[in-house]
Amino acid sequence: MKHWTLISAGWIVLAVAMLVLLYQLFVLWQLPVYSASALVGFDSGNPARRASLASIGSRPSFVQSTNVLYPVCDSLDLSEEWGRRYYGGERLTKKETCEFLTRRISILNPKPGDGLVKISCFSEKPDEAVAVANAIANSVTNQLSRSQQATNSDAGMWVQYASAAHRVYNWLHLVRDILFMVIPSVIAGFLLLWWGHRSPSPIPASLPPPQPFRPRY
Repeated sequence: MKHWTLISAGWIVLAVAMLVLLYQLFVLWQLPVYSASALVGFDSGNPARRASLASIGSRPSFVQSTNVLYPVCDSLDLSEEWGRRYYGGERLTKKETCEFLTRRISILNPKPGDGLVKISCFSEKPDEAVAVANAIANSVTNQLSRSQQATNSDAGMWVQYASAAHRVYNWLHLVRDILFMVIPSVIAGFLLLWWGHRSPSPIPASLPPPQPFRPRY
């Protein structure tokens, strides 16, 4: 019994590993994610003020602050849109929408000379990714403009808006599942098969020898 139990378990584990791999490939190709990026920068003039605002505007905490993201949530009505799409029509609070938005954006600092901050937004809708990235870029410049007006200075900000979104694939998620789920399952399956084939096969019980026919009468 142990022989066939181990072999059966090995094939089951291998089948599960294959199903997990196929599912991850299905998710990778059938659930598209789009990314759009906008770039905010300063002109080369007024280097002192540029350096001062750059120390603020390049911080992820500044871009992800409520002062920047709340106007974006309001202008695009993301509380209504995402509530209808993901929460059965229940309108989200502004705080919930802001937290949801924070998880959908990526903030990078380009190399010197290429701008101040690069804002990328991820969405299953390409038009939404473009709209959100551009809205955040506008909100960043608005907040920095208020800082300029408070000090009566002009740093000459510019924005390179996102014009189109491109599809991205979550290869990191796929590789992680392969390394931590598929490969260990395949190894476990082959070990069970090896162990099962090395185990002695069950010996069937021998049948009793035939008895001679004896009539009842």
